[in-house]
Amino acid sequence: MKFNIAKIAPKELYTLEEEVNFKSVRKPLLALNHLKVRADIFNDGNLINVTLAIRGTAVVACAYTLEPVDYPLNFTESIDLSDDPNNPDTYYVEGSVVDLDPIILDLVVGEIPTRVVKKGAKIKASGEGYRVLSEDELRKQKDNEYNPAFDKLKDFDV
Repeated sequence: MKFNIAKIAPKELYTLEEEVNFKSVRKPLLALNHLKVRADIFNDGNLINVTLAIRGTAVVACAYTLEPVDYPLNFTESIDLSDDPNNPDTYYVEGSVVDLDPIILDLVVGEIPTRVVKKGAKIKASGEGYRVLSEDELRKQKDNEYNPAFDKLKDFDV
């Protein structure tokens, strides 16, 4: 999704609406499907304010099974663009054509939770080289462990 800053009249609202397709995505995303983006762009003279309304589906890996899971997206985010590279509160824009795709991808990645679990997926209680213990089971196991390295300490009189 691109727009030309020169075509945005000062103090007027400009709206873009399109379906954005990403050929490649980055982790944690496996894919983005039917991503519809509406951009309301306002030029106040010094800054360009862009309000992005994003709807669609992100495909991510299930935290338990690593199977693909559809995660619905429907959020709005407002960002400011500036030609000042020293302004930490804005996205720096060089030139007159602004490509919103990297910003949209950043915002989508920020919306994905750390753990997405597929409906009905259950974590396995054990597998090759591991088993899941409750807090009580772990405490009992640690209490019953014996470490022969401390046998020499029994010989000391304190």
